[in-house]
This record gives sequence, structure tokens and C-alpha cells, in this order.
Amino acid sequence: MAQTNWTGGAGDNDWNNAGNWSAGIPTATSNVTILNVASLPILVSAETINDLTINASASLTVNAGGSLTLSGNFTNNGTFTASSTGAVVFNGTTNASISGTGTTTFQTLTNSKTGSATLSIDKAITTEGAATVSSGATLILSAGITWNLNGNLVNQGTVTANNIGSTIVVGGATQTEISNNDFSVYNLTVSKTASSPATNNDARVRLRSGMALTVDNNLQLNTGRIVGSGGNNLIILEASATTSDPNANSFVEGRVRKIKGTITDFVFPIGRNGRFGRLAVVNLTGGSATDHFTAEYFGTSANNSIVDATIDDVSNREYWRLLRSGSTTCNVRLYWEDGTVSGINGPSTTVNLTDLRVAQLNATTSEWTSRGNTATTGTVATTGTIDSDAGQGSNISNNDIWTLGYDDPGGTNGNQDWNIVTWVGATSTDWHTASNWSPASVPVSTDEVVIIGDRPNDPIIASNAQISTLLLSPNTSPGVTPTNLPTLTINASQTLTVGNDNTDGTLDNSGTITNNGILTTTGQFDNNDNGVIDNNLGASITACTANTGSFRNGVGSDDTPVINNSGTITVEEEQRFDNSRGGTINNQSTGLIVSTGHFRNRSQSPTTASIANDGTIQLLRDFQNNRPLTGSGTLEFTTGTRNRDSNITGSTTFSQQIVISKTNNRTTIFQIDVTATNNVTIPSTSGVQINTGTNLTIEGNLTNNGVFTAQTGSTVTLSGSGQDSQLSGSFTGTNAFDNLVSAKSGGFTTQVLSNIEVNGNLTISTGTFAVNGSNALTLEGSFSNEATFTANNSQVTFASTTDVTIGGAATTTFYDITFNSTATNGITLNAPVNVSNSATFTAGFVNTTTTNLLTINNGATSTEGNATSYVRGPIRKIGMTSGGNFVFPVGKSDKWARLELLDFDATSTTDHFTVEYFDTRPPNSNILQVESPLNDISWQEYWNVDRGNTGGGGGSVGARVKLYWEDNLFSRIDNPATSDLRVVHYNSGVGKWQDQGQLNLTQASSTGTVTTVSVQTSFSPWTFGSLSSTINGLPVTLLNFEGKSGNEQNILQWQTIDESNISHFEVQKSTNGIDFETFTQVQALNRKQELSQYQVVDNTVTQAFTIYYRLKIVEPGQPDVFSKVVALQNPQVSIEALAYPNPFTESIHLKFLAQQNDHCQLHCYDVLGKLIRQKSFTINTTGPQHYALATNDLKPGTYLLHFKSPYGLKKFTLVK
Repeated sequence: MAQTNWTGGAGDNDWNNAGNWSAGIPTATSNVTILNVASLPILVSAETINDLTINASASLTVNAGGSLTLSGNFTNNGTFTASSTGAVVFNGTTNASISGTGTTTFQTLTNSKTGSATLSIDKAITTEGAATVSSGATLILSAGITWNLNGNLVNQGTVTANNIGSTIVVGGATQTEISNNDFSVYNLTVSKTASSPATNNDARVRLRSGMALTVDNNLQLNTGRIVGSGGNNLIILEASATTSDPNANSFVEGRVRKIKGTITDFVFPIGRNGRFGRLAVVNLTGGSATDHFTAEYFGTSANNSIVDATIDDVSNREYWRLLRSGSTTCNVRLYWEDGTVSGINGPSTTVNLTDLRVAQLNATTSEWTSRGNTATTGTVATTGTIDSDAGQGSNISNNDIWTLGYDDPGGTNGNQDWNIVTWVGATSTDWHTASNWSPASVPVSTDEVVIIGDRPNDPIIASNAQISTLLLSPNTSPGVTPTNLPTLTINASQTLTVGNDNTDGTLDNSGTITNNGILTTTGQFDNNDNGVIDNNLGASITACTANTGSFRNGVGSDDTPVINNSGTITVEEEQRFDNSRGGTINNQSTGLIVSTGHFRNRSQSPTTASIANDGTIQLLRDFQNNRPLTGSGTLEFTTGTRNRDSNITGSTTFSQQIVISKTNNRTTIFQIDVTATNNVTIPSTSGVQINTGTNLTIEGNLTNNGVFTAQTGSTVTLSGSGQDSQLSGSFTGTNAFDNLVSAKSGGFTTQVLSNIEVNGNLTISTGTFAVNGSNALTLEGSFSNEATFTANNSQVTFASTTDVTIGGAATTTFYDITFNSTATNGITLNAPVNVSNSATFTAGFVNTTTTNLLTINNGATSTEGNATSYVRGPIRKIGMTSGGNFVFPVGKSDKWARLELLDFDATSTTDHFTVEYFDTRPPNSNILQVESPLNDISWQEYWNVDRGNTGGGGGSVGARVKLYWEDNLFSRIDNPATSDLRVVHYNSGVGKWQDQGQLNLTQASSTGTVTTVSVQTSFSPWTFGSLSSTINGLPVTLLNFEGKSGNEQNILQWQTIDESNISHFEVQKSTNGIDFETFTQVQALNRKQELSQYQVVDNTVTQAFTIYYRLKIVEPGQPDVFSKVVALQNPQVSIEALAYPNPFTESIHLKFLAQQNDHCQLHCYDVLGKLIRQKSFTINTTGPQHYALATNDLKPGTYLLHFKSPYGLKKFTLVK
């Protein structure tokens, strides 16, 4: 491998500056050493090397955008820092290590080694960003080494971190994620620095992707929590592993497994949702060293309060899951960390320690049973413990649940602060019968109620009831699948209220709720699992009345709940309504769903959520749709007491009836494509906004009485096959459309009943688009007609600021059309356009072709155009009235040049004339084709006038021809006030331009007209002619301008014909093709109607580069005219120069001839073409020259030396 050292020789920090390296910029095969110099490297690009060594006191920084890929070792004895997105990647098929004595901080670290190659961490490092072990790669944390892991760790390969004495310290102020493959560590320390570590998500260490992390020696929990993302996530503590004393700021939210080994007691450092909740197994007896216990804490109710005769009540605040593998027995010790939080320190009941019990849920009977109280510590007001009877073991299965119990043989039947009541249905279906509940009392407003499956009877509410919370759970015990799901029925006119002033009033349904009455929750409403809610006709459900919680249909990833609604469901207080996961909502024709907050039809795993709406969904705020919304129902966007806009977002389009009924000038904003199957009216108190890229399709009418905002790039489409679509109301100014599409079918029409403006494009794709009456359509974009456009008496104005088109497969006939465009090229016809009443040219050009023709129909009129508005192409007029006239508003490029036909000699409704103007030399205009008495004709411009008939044939109406000049300098008309100026016509029969006389000559300062003497019956090209050679003369005609290059000179040649008015020619040159200077002037020969030839030589060519030439034609009193530009590339001249010795060692010597002040350059390249040395110098004295180039630092090899002087370029190939 080649060695190159950072020397900082260029005096900057640029890794890619060859001057900073001893042997060139490093490549993938380079071994790199960073020396301790004044300027140290900063890497901001992607580079690849082999080995890296950072010397003592030296440093390397990888900044944002930079990355360093190594196939070899990383040795840092100085300082290495990666910031922002700076990355280091190890790849290749050989082993590599990270070593050294310096400080090493990685941002992004990736091990992509393949095969059996490993990356070994042999020194302490810190990773601030993501550390990744790619699939197939192996990362080893060596014995005694510490890795400070402040970012994420993605282990897709193999991590070996359990060498003796090695430690991973998980720190940093943001969340760390460890994901993918399981691995083991020797020591694991959690020391997150975020504030409030018990609750702050930034203090979490998340184990993702179902992985387990095994600790061989010690788990040190200082600050922060280890959190699993599922029930399979484990912290596994090996037989010899220990833990620090657990604390309320650092614990495991998930499962912890401890392998027994030789211990007799073990405290599990567990908690959940910010609550510390230890459990211990003590007095371990029997079994083997390989037995293990697994514990997990839950800071919620176990959702079952059914107790056997050994106990009065159990906690609804918390529970533990404890699992055993093997035969070891023990006492189970439960901890309370705060007596008030655990519900044993009042306010209603203060429990005596002697009355506490360790309670276990029997998975077979689904009843809680006492496991005794052999010892307690602490107080109920603070913290404490309670131990179960000894010998617990055979009763600990994979589904066993443990919690605090209460038994007061001589006192009350339960702890009033736990107040959880479970339906047992022992006697009947009557909710209000005490014997149907455990404990045996009818629930009151402060009670949490649980209804579970497989009870003898399901509850029916036949009179009003109020409770604190409600849970319908399918599980009688964790892991046990019930035969019958729980069911609750609310009879007609009866009310169940969930929640009170002191509780959040949550309802969690995983069974079936049949509501024929009134169901109200003050807080969260969840329909989970396979839960079914049948809200029948006349019934109502109202959720979140206390301004808390949300309404969720589908919560877990395997949920498939259903809501069947024929009544009313209301989510109050702007709380969110979610249909998610596998949730289904069937809103029947009588159903009304009122969402005062954000309604989301969400796409979450398993992404099968859907809504079938045949009723009404009333939305007071936003609607997000990412799943199917079907049915023929209505979405009504209205205003509630909080007066909100509604945003319609998501990724899934839908079709519904859309009703806008907002008030107080609130707006409904469409951000996804929506189809309204009905008539849509925007009230005067409301607004509709269509955002960029969004298409609102309406199958009925669209009426705007309020505010309509169509953002740039938005589209409104009128479609459907069931009715006409009428546009009415205000659609001008700020209420204008952007893009408008008419796509009616079934013979139906889009009818425009008021003035409208379209800021974008108007497209008629199918059906008919009719502008009724004399309504005005103003269009700033393009017009495309693929179907039928009915103009009636409408006025259509093209008012674009950008170039637009009129196109489509159909010919469009407008009634009144106005061209008022400020765009550069104006309006281009991509299809034929007819005008039945009037065409007005106000501003902008109209570009036509013989195929895509603008036709002014019989009886229609047109304005004459102006200097900024005319037809740049052919225009046709059909129909003439005897004695009448018509001015054709034609021009070309930036030249307006009207032509008028007047004094028609007959009336015809079918004859037509087509006129086009050209600002070029007419065809067949050789001087020999000019018939006497004409002296010459214009080579500046001409008009084609073609006559025809709509029924075929050439037509018969004759007319005088009047030509207009709008700029006498351009038209070369210098003295029109004489009989010299004529209208001339090309007679194709004789092949001559013929004089048609001069009648009614008019002129202003620079404009004028001239008319043929007689009515013309033959039409084709027309232009101006002159009888004299002295006035109204033609400009010079340049036939060609060419050049030839040579070694020392360039030759320029040109030819003209008829240059009687030319003063002289200036030959101009340029080295860049932009900035020209005159280098010679040639007097004109002033020959009339003769060929003149010219030649000049440029002898100032001394260098080998391209020179640009052009010809300036000077005619007194006329604008200057320039020829085309000719570019000549002069051949490189070989110069005399000698380079020696070859091979060379310490220097290269150069001998050559030069003049004083000549500027010379030397460029030295390696064989790859990389510039490695360059010198520039100026010659002091004329004569032979000698120059030496130092080369002692060049490596052996082959080099290319280029020597350039004013006399040419010389190239040498030299070897060192």
C-alpha cells in the first residue's frame, strides 16, 4: 500500500488539495498519516483509504457532508472528531481495529466488513450518532474497553461485547435505540443525561425489533429507563450478574429475566410509564442453578376484581407478571413505592399492614386468591414491602398475575380506594342487582366497572346508571381465550354515564355494546380487539365531554373492531376521532357522526381500516383520510362553538356528498383529491380553498356565494353522467379558478351561468362546456377542447402572462374573443379557431399555422391589431359585402404589418381570404424578375394573400389591396410622398413582379399606406416596389460572408448584390463571440444590381485559439446591419523548445527563444492527468532563455510537461 502523509503544505485544511500531502491526495489503497502541523485536515467530502494513523497532538475532523471509508486500521494517538452527519465506515474483507491513545468521537460509525473479517474496538470510543453493524459483519468490544454509546445501535450482524471488563455506557441527552439482533454485554451502564429521567422519552434506552440484551456481569442503572417495544423484549441477567440498587430514576420498562445461579434473593429493577415498581423473589429454595424467574410491572388495573373466599379486594392500580422456569420455590415480595399511588393510604380507606395480602390471579378459576402475608416493612403512607407465604413455585405459570390484596375479616368488604367492581352475572341480567357484582354491590359513580366474558348472564341497563370507568374485556385471565365475549345492552331511553367530576371517564370495549338509549363518557372511548358497537336508531353515544381523551375505533395492531351506527355518535370538546388499524365504521342511512375535533381514517398496521358512510358525518374541524371511504353518504363541514376551519388531508381519495355549512367566514380546505357527488354551494358566511396539486371533482352544480380560493396548481373538475353541472355565483378576482376541467358524460353539459375567471388552464375533455348568455370567461392559461364548446353570446378573453395555447382535437368557435396577453410569445393555436361575432386584439401575439388557423367567420369583425398584438401567421376572413373592407391584423416576430382588402366587388358569404405577413425577402425576387417600369422591390417584407371558397375552389370576389408600413426605416421607405412608391404583385403566370400602381397614398411621421389602383382579381405575394433607384431604395443584399484560417493569418470574404446605398463595411473580431471590435474598414463599390466581391486578411493571428468575425454594413440614415458570426479555429503552432535531462532527477531544464515581456506557462501532470505542478513567468530580456523546474519531491514515475508561450504549445513526456 502507498504511504502519504498530511503535511499541510498548502496552508489550508482541504483534504483534496494535493499541496497538503507528501505523495498526492490519498486513494483507496493509501495508508494515511496525519502529522502534527499548523494546518490540520477537515474532511467535507466522501473519501476512501486503507489505514489511518493520527499522530500525537494531530487531529482529523469529519464535518457535515464528509465521510471516511477505511478497509484497514484506525489508529488515533491525537484527536478524532466527527460532527453533524460526518461518517466513518469500515469495509473490506480483512480484520481491522480501532486503537490508539487519543480521544475518538464518532458521529456515524458503520461496520460493513464481510466474510470472516472483524472490526475490533481496542480503545475507548464515543459514538454520538448511529452505530451500525451491517448484515454479515462482526464487531468486537475488547476486554477492559469502554464504549460510550450516546446514539443508536443497529445490530444487523454480530456484536461481541461480553469480553471481561468491557463496558457499554449508554448516555447522551436523547433517546437511544438498540435494535435487530440479540447480543451480550459484560457490563451495561445506563446514564442518560436528560431531565426527568423517569418520564422523559429522551431518557429512554429502547430495545427494538423484539431483541434481547444479555448482561454477563453487572447492570448499573444510574439515570434513564430501558424500554422494550413488546412482550418479548428482555434484559437477561446471567447467573453471576448483579445489579445496582434500583432507583425511581432508572429501571426497566419491560421484562427482566434473572438466572438463579447461587443467589437466594433478587430484586427486579422494573417499572412502567414513569412508575417505579419493584418485585423480589426471596428465600430461593431448591431447584437448580439454571432455573430462572422473569418479572414485569404494569402500572394499571389487571381488569378483574373477582375474589375467592380468602380475600376481600385487590388493587386496581398496579400488578406484576411473574414467571418461573424450573423447580425453585420462594417467597414473592411486592413493593409499594408510594402508598397513596398504590391506593393503600386513603383517602377513603387507610389499610393496616396486617390486612395486606399478596394476591395471585388463578388462571383456571379467573379469581383472585390470597398468597398470604408473612412479613411487611415500611408504612402505608410511604414505601414498603409485603412477602407471600413461602413455597411459591408450582403455582407460578406463564400466565400468573400478582398484585396487592386486602382482607379485613372483621371490617368492611373491600378497600374503597380501589373501588373496582367486576360483573359476575350470578343471578340475572339486571345491572342493578348487587349479587351480580364482585364485590357484591351495585356500581356507583366512583366505581371502575369490568365486564368479562363467560359469565352466566350478560348485563342489561334498564334504568339510568353512572360509573367511573368501564372495561369490557374478553379475557377472564391473561392467556385464556373466552368462549363468549362480554356483552352490554343499554335499553331505550336509559342512560349510562361513564365518568364523574373526579375521574377521566374512560370506556374500553373489547366485547359488544348494544346501545338503544344514551351512552356518555367524559373521557377516552376505545373500541378494541374484536369489539362491536351497535348504536341503533334513536340511540346516542357522546364521548369526551370533559375535554379529555379521544374516540378510537382500533387501537392495537391486531384489532378489527366494528361500529354499526344508525343513531348519533358525537365526540365533544374538539377531541380526536380515530378509525384505525383494522377498524370498520358502518354509518347507516339514518346514522349521524359528529366530530368536533380532528377525524382520522388512518392507515396503521394492519392497514385494513375502512368507513362505509351512507349517512352523515358532520365535521367541525379537520378530516384526514388514508383508508377507503365508501358509500353514498354526506360529509358536512360545519362550524362549532370554537369557530374552526376544516383541513381535508390524507393519501386516499374518496367520493361523497359534500355539504359546506360553515359560518363566521370559516374555510374548508381541500388538500387531497375529493369527488362531490352532489350540488355544492358555498354559503355567504363560508369559504372553500383548494390547495396546490389538489383536484376537487363535482358531479353536480357548484355555486359560490362566499369565498372561493383556488391555489396555483389546483383543479376543479365538473364530471358525472347524472345531471348538468352549473357554475354560478362569484368566480372572478380572488374567487377565480386555477385549472378547470369539464368532463361530463351521458349527454350532459357544464353550464357557465355567471362571469368566471380561470387563472390556469381550461380543459374540455368530454361532454359539452357551454357559456350561457353573454357571460364572460377570462382565461390566463391554455384552452384545450377535446369535445364540444358552446359559446352562445359569451365573451372569452385570453389574458395570460405566460405563453399559452388553444388546442384540442376539436375546432372551437368563439362568439367574442379578446386577446390581451402580456406573455413573450402570447397565444399559440394548436387547433383551428373560429370567431362568429368579433375578435379584439388588445395585447399579445396570436401564433397560427395553415392547419391551426384563426378564422373570422361570415358576419364577424376584427380589430386591426396594434404594435403589441397581431396574428403571427395566417388569418382567414370568410364573407364579404360589396363595397366593404377588412383589415387583417397580421405581423411577424416584433413587426406589426397590416394588410387591408377594400372595395370588394361582390357580396359572398362563402368566399374567403387568407393573409400572412413575412418579414423576409419575398420568393422569386431576383432583380431579373422585376418587370419594368419597376426599378426594384422590397426585400424586407411581403404578404401572401390567398382567396378561396368554403365549398371549394378559388373564390371570385375581387378587392383593392392596401399595404401598411408601420416603420419606414425597417421598410426602407424614405420618400413615400411621390409617385415612386408602388404596390407590387408577383404574377406567377409570367414569373414577374408587376406594378399595381399607387392610390390614396397616406403617410404620417414613420407610417403610411398605399393602395392598388384597381380592384384585383389575382392574389398571391404582395410587397412594396419602387420606380427609381434614388428614392425608396433597397438595402444591400449580402449573399455570403465566409472565412478561412491559416497558421499566421485569417482570410475573410463576402459577396453582395445591389449595394448602391451602402457607405462602407466594417470587419469586426472577437475572442469570446460577444465583445466585438472593428479591425478594418472597407469602402463599398456602390454597384447597383451587380455582384460585388470583397476580401480582407487578418495578419494579427499569433495564438492558437478561436477568433470570431462579423461584418457590419453601414448605410447612411439607416440602422446598422450585421452579418452572421464566423468562428475560425487557428491551428496550433509548434514552437522550438528543449526539455532535459530525460530521465531527470532533481530538476527539469528548459531551453527556448522568447521576446521581452512574453508570458510563459509550465504545467506538469502525472499519467492520470492530475495537475501536480504549475508555474507562470514573464521574460525579462529578448533572446535564448533557460528555465529550471525543481522536481526533488516528485515520486519516480512518468510525467507530462506542457510549455506554452505566445508562439505556441510544446508537450514533453519525461521519466523520473
